[in-house]
Amino acid sequence: MFATDLPKEFSIDWSTAKGTDNLQAVWAQFSRAIETYQSFWDVMDDLDTHTWVLEPVNPSRAATSRRVALGRNTSLQIDIDCLRPRQICEVRFMGPDSVVLPLRTLFVQNIGLWSMEKSPRENLERLLETQLPSPATTKKEEFKVECGICYAYLLENSVPDRMCDNPKCARPFHRD
Repeated sequence: MFATDLPKEFSIDWSTAKGTDNLQAVWAQFSRAIETYQSFWDVMDDLDTHTWVLEPVNPSRAATSRRVALGRNTSLQIDIDCLRPRQICEVRFMGPDSVVLPLRTLFVQNIGLWSMEKSPRENLERLLETQLPSPATTKKEEFKVECGICYAYLLENSVPDRMCDNPKCARPFHRD
């Protein structure tokens, strides 16, 4: 087994890598695996370039999810299928109910507009009827909100991922 930065485990099929051309057979298998994930990496690169990614802080090529900023104290967890990256993705809205509930409603109402020709980012912007904050339109400091308990943004490499239920507060805090 080889250590790779692929979204799924890569293992060599030794039954096809017999004889004097072992290295070529292994290279061919690895090249096919790389080709399999190219569309996935294009989708993730689009998210990394055109949105404010809150988590993971330094995503690897194997990471299949992103938490992106929607607004102050509001974010969206996006989970992409590495083998079908343009299909409807799993999303989880995080933030105060007063902001998140209308976004969830828009998402559900507009889900029929999802297009396999567009990236998940473009589809989400279309469904949510808004442009996601990006480095071209905003500063990351607008979304880096400290935890209301420990006053740190990063705690053991995670950002605040919960919100106080009290609408007068709605401060983010770390689950831990």
